[in-house]
Amino acid sequence: MRKRLVSLLPLIFEMIVAPLRLMPIKWSRRLGEAVGSVAYLFLSNRKKIALENLEIVFSDSDETWRHRVLKSSTRKWGCTLFEVLVLVGGKRLDESEKSVSIEGIEHLEAALSEGKGVVAASGHVGNFPLLLYTLNKKNYPTGVIIRLPENEKLGPWLKELIENIGIKTLPASPRIECVRQSTKALRAGETVFLQVDINARHSGGVPIEFFGLWVPTFPGAAVFAQRTGAPLVPMFIIRDGPDRHKLIIRPPIYLERTKDRQKQVYETLVQLTRMLEDVIREHPEEYWWFHRRFRKAFREPLKEIPDSNDQIDD
Repeated sequence: MRKRLVSLLPLIFEMIVAPLRLMPIKWSRRLGEAVGSVAYLFLSNRKKIALENLEIVFSDSDETWRHRVLKSSTRKWGCTLFEVLVLVGGKRLDESEKSVSIEGIEHLEAALSEGKGVVAASGHVGNFPLLLYTLNKKNYPTGVIIRLPENEKLGPWLKELIENIGIKTLPASPRIECVRQSTKALRAGETVFLQVDINARHSGGVPIEFFGLWVPTFPGAAVFAQRTGAPLVPMFIIRDGPDRHKLIIRPPIYLERTKDRQKQVYETLVQLTRMLEDVIREHPEEYWWFHRRFRKAFREPLKEIPDSNDQIDD
């Protein structure tokens, strides 16, 4: 049954996207918001996780506020879903790009001028597929490290959908292939995009304090920048109105050569995490609260920080 469903996914996708191609993109967004509102009513298990996350992050808030934020967030993520469907459906691409304004593009250009490529670090905030599309469309070649489904039909199909709109996919595993392809992209002067709030294994993650709890954090962004000398550029995309987005690019972080590489990775991840915390505090409705970020959290830091130098996979 499952194999049958997977084989039908391209057809189901086309049935959903076909009518979206015919309607103005604003209508698609409003439809997505409506779907998000309906989903909010039925995602009981995930809603519980999201509300628990909100309580951890905003411990001084009341229950009414948390429900209001989550409801608004779910509407926005419904909108994001339909924006992505329109995008990968291959229509209204110019409209999608024009909906994004960029703040701090000079930081990306300065980092790229070093000739070592750029490691872009972000989080589960806003429409990050649109972030990737916008950078590529504006001639800043950007690939994303992504874990595609292992299914022999679903994985290649999703890879083709993503790459058809100009976004290069870099495999998250096996680790050696992830390192090889990502390093090759950096040496070609391209940008490699990673999210710093991906759940990592206790054995491979670096414990970083995130809103008062210590969570195993994927060290890839810091490790790639450290190994290759590529500047590390934090960037986030947020909504700037009902039909607008703002891509915010921060000044590059340069990892100088050091004997204590483990400490440098830790300090860099702390810096990136603090930036993400600031974005979440300022724009709580933009975060993906259904993400089980605190699933492996603990209240006290480990006595020793795991060596992250050989840990690229999550």
